[in-house]
Amino acid sequence: MEQQKLEKALRMHMRWPLRRPDGSGGGQACLEDLYELPLSALDESFKTLKRRQRNQEEESFLQRSTVNEVLQLQIEILEFIMTVKQEEADVARQYAEQALQKRQKKMQVSQALAAKQVADLNSKSVEELQKMLEEL
Repeated sequence: MEQQKLEKALRMHMRWPLRRPDGSGGGQACLEDLYELPLSALDESFKTLKRRQRNQEEESFLQRSTVNEVLQLQIEILEFIMTVKQEEADVARQYAEQALQKRQKKMQVSQALAAKQVADLNSKSVEELQKMLEEL
């Protein structure tokens, strides 16, 4: 279903409004651009579209047009892309957490190994230590 909506947006050369978080103007983005934008920019675009949708619904109930359908499609696609980006961010965060845990575990094992090696060295006799020192 989402693929059909995305294809329809591509064929229509659909554009989404861009606004900066401070409310100043921005421009427009095509479908491909949406995947590159940060979630904050997508959220601003979503707010703009929702305002437009509310304004159009207030104008006339009897004069519903295809503009409403296009606007609804823009909102649905934007919601889809934001969900995908959030899921990707969650996966990346989980991967980073796992990598951090692995590094921490590796450090702990290295420290334990070093402690065992020091303990092994400390358990040797004076003669053994002198012989090892001479071999170095």
